[in-house]
Amino acid sequence: MTDAARYLAIKVKTSCPHCGNPLMVNGPLKAPLCNSCNGVVRLKPGLWSSILGDAEKASLTMPAGEGINSTLMTGGFSLEVSYINAKFSCTDCEQAWDLDAVATGTDGTFKCTKCDHESVTYPAPAWLIEVIPTATQIFFGERELSAAEGQVVADPNDASEKPIVFSCPQCAGALKLTKSSERTVTCSYCEADVYLPDGLWAKLHPVKKAKHWCVRFEGDYHALKKAMKERKKAQKKEK
Repeated sequence: MTDAARYLAIKVKTSCPHCGNPLMVNGPLKAPLCNSCNGVVRLKPGLWSSILGDAEKASLTMPAGEGINSTLMTGGFSLEVSYINAKFSCTDCEQAWDLDAVATGTDGTFKCTKCDHESVTYPAPAWLIEVIPTATQIFFGERELSAAEGQVVADPNDASEKPIVFSCPQCAGALKLTKSSERTVTCSYCEADVYLPDGLWAKLHPVKKAKHWCVRFEGDYHALKKAMKERKKAQKKEK
């Protein structure tokens, strides 16, 4: 059974240690950014070993369509985690996604076979493979930029990532704003400091909802873990 690819949809929620507000972890992220206070939250690989270790085991036996909801206390965090043995359907036409057609290692987008709606996929990051060697491909999940912790690649379908034009209250100059803009911005025309009103700030920072993302597991966990340890030993001897 371990020769075939297995899939689990995963949803993870916790609380921001900086402000106490809910933190939605919508992908395998080491340093997600709190949507409420913009604080960076550190989730160590060992924590992900606990989160996805249970998922990896469940992928071997969980019947299609079934799921598990649990609360995980580890690494100083209390996490609400759910796993579902499902591959999702397209949000536009409800056609089942053909995840098997997406080759492991694909980095970019893939299309619905019925309506051409696009979604995101990318290879499991190297740090994740270190702790869960059977994790090979991520679908529908957020992704951190390789060179900057706390920065997440935007979902191309996320309307909140589009810039908003706001008129300066002093000179009526057009201010182009994004969710990365500070609460107080300097007008490039009259140099006035403009404090963004609550409604505009809320539109730039909409309430973030927890969503399921999907992991493909391939191979035998114990065999791959053993092979990984042997490679590391051989590399040490070469040095």
